[in-house]
Amino acid sequence: MKTNRFDDDNLAYEVSDNLRTLTVKVGNSQTGIAAVQVDIGRFTDELLRKYGSADFSVTNKMTPDSMAIVTEQGGQKVKIIFRNMLLVGRSGKMQISSFSAYIAYAVRK
Repeated sequence: MKTNRFDDDNLAYEVSDNLRTLTVKVGNSQTGIAAVQVDIGRFTDELLRKYGSADFSVTNKMTPDSMAIVTEQGGQKVKIIFRNMLLVGRSGKMQISSFSAYIAYAVRK
């Protein structure tokens, strides 16, 4: 897993090697670090079950809201809004090959 930081050193994210988990971390070693883990794999599995595809061009039933996931843990709320996602079939199962997304977060004190 590689950690990517935004301009503000108090916010970072990590994506697992298989792209199924994204972790957003807020804080630093002095203030403490809180993390929210987003299960992208389960989200894409649900998209496939509901729509039969994770591709806007394949189904017109998909809305922009259906391509967003919200997770809240420990007073932090993270919303991932997928711009695009590529799934490929490997070993009889669809796997995430790549995605691009916006990350929105809120911290409650």
